[in-house]
Amino acid sequence: SGQLGLAANDKNSSMGFSFWFGYSGLVNGQTVTHINDGDINVNLAAASIPEPSLGLLSLAVLTGSFKLLKRKEEKREG
Repeated sequence: SGQLGLAANDKNSSMGFSFWFGYSGLVNGQTVTHINDGDINVNLAAASIPEPSLGLLSLAVLTGSFKLLKRKEEKREG
């Protein structure tokens, strides 16, 4: 499970992300449903995106969108 937002990292009131998990496996040939668990806590801070990077990101999103539309059209025709 995870959460994103203000105070979500459970460490401070800043914007953050938190994810907690459990894992299982085999111990001496027996399946164990809950061996251990863990947390990942991240602080998120706003950062400015340099102008060329923003342009390239926009171009990549547009290209991906057009390819997705083309693929959907091909499925309808095919």
